[in-house]
Amino acid sequence: MGLTRTFVKGSAVLSVLLALLVAAVLRSGPATPLACALTGRRLPQLCPVSNIYGGALDPKFKPLEEAFRQNFLEDRELGAQMAAYVGGKRVIDMWGTNDLSDGPYTNTTLHRVFSSTKVLEALVVAVAADKGYLAFDEPIAKHWPGFAKNGKEKITVSDLMRHSAGLHVFHSPMPQSVLVDYMAGKYDPMAKFIEDSPPQFHGGHKQGYHAITRGFVLAELLRRVDPQGRPIQTLINEWILGPLDLLEDYQLPIKDKDAHARVIPMQQFSTLYMMVHILAPYLLRSRGLQVDFLPPLDSELETMLQLFLGDPSHPLLTSSAAVAFDGADGTVAPFNKAHTREWVFTSASGLATGHALARVAHMMANGGQHNGKRIMSEAGYAAATVCDKLDSFDYVLNGYFPHSPAGFGCGLHKDKFPGGVVGWGGWGGSLCMWNREKKFAIGYAMNMMGMHLMGDPRLVRFINAAANSLN
Repeated sequence: MGLTRTFVKGSAVLSVLLALLVAAVLRSGPATPLACALTGRRLPQLCPVSNIYGGALDPKFKPLEEAFRQNFLEDRELGAQMAAYVGGKRVIDMWGTNDLSDGPYTNTTLHRVFSSTKVLEALVVAVAADKGYLAFDEPIAKHWPGFAKNGKEKITVSDLMRHSAGLHVFHSPMPQSVLVDYMAGKYDPMAKFIEDSPPQFHGGHKQGYHAITRGFVLAELLRRVDPQGRPIQTLINEWILGPLDLLEDYQLPIKDKDAHARVIPMQQFSTLYMMVHILAPYLLRSRGLQVDFLPPLDSELETMLQLFLGDPSHPLLTSSAAVAFDGADGTVAPFNKAHTREWVFTSASGLATGHALARVAHMMANGGQHNGKRIMSEAGYAAATVCDKLDSFDYVLNGYFPHSPAGFGCGLHKDKFPGGVVGWGGWGGSLCMWNREKKFAIGYAMNMMGMHLMGDPRLVRFINAAANSLN
């Protein structure tokens, strides 16, 4: 009997402690230390201290400055940079860090921006088209005959850039040897591997996000159309980053040993935070249990969890695992290793500042030019950015994500901006986007990884604040 009472008392104490722990985590942000959450910030020495620099350079954009600060107040950030332009004027320039960020942090700190690099992919193919080296509606096989193998003879440049080529996965995970050779500048094994891959589908309205693979296919195409046969990273540097004076602040791959010291490691939410804020609400509600004190889940996050927990064969997961590199474990950890910074992996592996992303977007918001430097002609810009397939349902991303012929995501956030914004974002939260009508451009990079694809609360806050400032 005494043992039973002891067990009951012990269970009650554990339940209370667990409830207190859950309550503490519920009122915290993803960057809040547990000790700080447990004390309710009553012991400031246990809590992160934010240091925020810069601000709105135009009073009209004070809401955007406040949005940046609010993300830190809610402990959603470790280190972050954000800049925005309107016309030829930079209207906001900010960066911030808290004392939990791993390493020194300044406005020149480099972050892994993952799929935000797809904007550079689209840019380099747009410039190639503007130079007359290729046309969006041409079959890739016109320039690369070996690509026609296994049913790919009709796949056009635009199919590839719009994610409609059916090559979001290859015929098998890419062998480590092919990737190693490619990174060493030995391109033939990669070309053969791509040639041997049949498409999963082709053309029409069938679209499946090429999360990893698009850059490898594009690189092989560009080597063949460029008169000098240069690799994709050289073209990006010479055609885009060099003229924009961004060779130091946007690197893919990293250029020298000194630059490694500027890279901040990427971090993900703690396991406890994810369990309380995300996993528990999903599991309980999926079983019909209504728990009012747990946070609501937005539809995008719920869809992501359904994919990861319910269907490991879903195309979003298989496309993300299309390249089986050493150390891949489904987390950000492998990308914090120094050797991965030297990869030529243009779909998802660039290192950049938020300010660099903003400058790229600003050039596009101004029709292909920045501070008098023209990257492409007005006609080339118009052909590359027309948003003509708004009904494009992406079965990998499970939503409507139209792309222009050159591969720019378009028609995004149409409820906030006339015609929507153009550009793309990266896994975890980075973004490089613009609106031509308002001549507005924004870039953002951070090292606290979010869980959304496009609906990160930090980004939604930025878009709303920018729209309010411009209207």
